Amino acid sequence: MTELEQMAQERAQALQELAPLTPAQRDVLVLLCKGLDSSEIAKAAGKGLKTVEAQRSQIRERLKMTMIEAAVLAAKAGLV
Repeated sequence: MTELEQMAQERAQALQELAPLTPAQRDVLVLLCKGLDSSEIAKAAGKGLKTVEAQRSQIRERLKMTMIEAAVLAAKAGLV
């Protein structure tokens, strides 16, 4: 397997692991990866702070990992 094929396979696997997330949860994850905190995400996405915090919790629960691990996974998937 070439390096490019391996990278494509890792990306596909990462995307599959992110499949349980809703589009809104993915959006929150991407903004977190870009360095925004919850209040900044709420403002940028036009959501309430409690909604963003709930979505962060849902991301951790659905993926069964920390936010740092989820951010690494999002990067591997090419979302950021």
